[in-house]
Amino acid sequence: MKRQPSQRHRLLKQALSFTIAPETTSEAPYQLQPGKSVVFKIQVTNQSASADLIFLKCSELPTNWFTIEYLSQATEDAPGIIQLTEKLALNPQANGEIHFTLHPPADAAIGNYFPTLQLISMGAPDLVMLDVIYIQLLPDTHLDIRLTPESRTIPNQSAIFNFMVRNRGNVTRTLRLEVKDSRNLFRVETDLVDNVLKLAPGQEKTITLKVFPHHSWQRPLRGKPVRSLVGVTLIPVDGLADAGSRYLTQSKLVWLPQPKWVLALLTLMGAGTALFALGVLYRFNRPAIAAPEILSFNATGQSDTVRLNWKLNNPERLGRVVISQLNEGAEVQMVRYDFSTSIPQELKVKADSKQGCRTAAAKNNSSALWQLPLPNLPWFASLQQVPTPTTITCQNIPFVSNQAGTLRYKLKLFSKSAADAQVPIAEYTTNAIAIKPGSNEPQFEPSFPSAQPAQISLAFSINGVPATSQPTHSFSVREGESAQIVVSWAVQGSTDVQLLPGLGNVEPSGSTSYTLRAGESKTVTLTAQNAAGERVTQSAVMSAIGVGSSNRSPFRSGSPFQPQRVPKASPNSGDPAPPESENTQSSPDPNNTAPEQSSPNPSTSDAPTPDASPTASP
Repeated sequence: MKRQPSQRHRLLKQALSFTIAPETTSEAPYQLQPGKSVVFKIQVTNQSASADLIFLKCSELPTNWFTIEYLSQATEDAPGIIQLTEKLALNPQANGEIHFTLHPPADAAIGNYFPTLQLISMGAPDLVMLDVIYIQLLPDTHLDIRLTPESRTIPNQSAIFNFMVRNRGNVTRTLRLEVKDSRNLFRVETDLVDNVLKLAPGQEKTITLKVFPHHSWQRPLRGKPVRSLVGVTLIPVDGLADAGSRYLTQSKLVWLPQPKWVLALLTLMGAGTALFALGVLYRFNRPAIAAPEILSFNATGQSDTVRLNWKLNNPERLGRVVISQLNEGAEVQMVRYDFSTSIPQELKVKADSKQGCRTAAAKNNSSALWQLPLPNLPWFASLQQVPTPTTITCQNIPFVSNQAGTLRYKLKLFSKSAADAQVPIAEYTTNAIAIKPGSNEPQFEPSFPSAQPAQISLAFSINGVPATSQPTHSFSVREGESAQIVVSWAVQGSTDVQLLPGLGNVEPSGSTSYTLRAGESKTVTLTAQNAAGERVTQSAVMSAIGVGSSNRSPFRSGSPFQPQRVPKASPNSGDPAPPESENTQSSPDPNNTAPEQSSPNPSTSDAPTPDASPTASP
């Protein structure tokens, strides 16, 4: 049998009522921010004639999400004070208040919540009093970001930054990372794929940023360092925040200038490049140097000492000059002069002499100019450039012949370049000259004529024979042997005595010896000078001739040695004697001033002039 509610239950149901503030509906739920709280106030009124105890219950939410507080009215023991109790006690015709505080945790999931609040009366336990509150938990997009370190200096330090991101919200975030510097000089590499970052609620992640210059040449060479700001921006791409929402943090980046040695190296490289470019331009645009040429060449005289005269042009590329004596087209004697640096010492013109070589500069036809007085600037005297000689003129150069007959003389010029040193670049041959033995032609002036002041006396002899008694002192030498020639001198009234070549300054009196092989010749010069500057010079030519060079004696009666006659080759006597022309191929002596000799092969005829065997031209 169903129990009928008592009269008391019916009275309580009619007399107990409550209200909830703030009011919520399903169309207008209360929007609660994560980490925040809201207090719902429940006003309960007991309109019955009996006292009652009221409890509030919420079974649909975790207990850590809410707090319940009961506020009772003042009593006789504590008049005027609202008491906080564990239940709401209501007297008849009294009211009370219950506070329901909702405080979901910060990481609570977003969405709509509909918890039901139930009031339980102790006077009528089976009485059901329910009400629903509508809550919308909003998303939390809060992020914590930090970029470390705050400053980097390159290249002393590695340009690496660490970017830390933590999701403090309650929703998974999807963000795009952008990194750039304020001066657009660097590029940044990250360890993210497509620079997209996903973070769950409460998740933390560290991203490594590596900074590199766009171009290394943009690094300053000198002066102040380049300062820039590296900014990291997080842009939401999940739609949970406004499109303009951005998260920005920055660090400083200092780019030091290049070290000093780099600047010095670049300066040297630039100077080297400029010099190379100038060298190339000069190489392909410089005017060509004209080759040496022979303007004139002739020989004078009919005795065994012939005087040669020649004139050369453009001597800048001239290496050496070779003069050959030709007998029926074969070279029987030759002499070499080295012009690679300047005119040889033995060919230079001495004071008051018409014998030797001299240079002449090219003459330019300048326009008429107004002549102004030049300032007297002696300190600029050393800067005046000597004009480059373009012509060499040689006059009365002696050439001692070791045979008579109709002879020619050939002048050959060789370049100083090693590639063209063996091939003559110019040559010229004189007309035939008849050389007579024992000619009574007047003697030519010595190589270096001397003016003998009365206060200087000079005695100069070759093997005891006065040096000036004959132009050439000839000596016979057997094959494979050499002649020892003694040169003696005695000078009075002089403070400076020189003997050339070889000795230089010598004592006023003394002697020395020279060694000559067959085919060689040498000119010795004795010079004396007193304190007043007066100078006396005497020269003599010494020549050594092989005994097999001719059937007749080429020496004068004043020679200290007589030649030995070479037997004629018989027509039936086997092979003729080997030619002695190999002696003419000896290396030239830099002090040698007389021609080298080449001995011809002996002839089988009785003619006084033997046939000359050809020698290899230089």
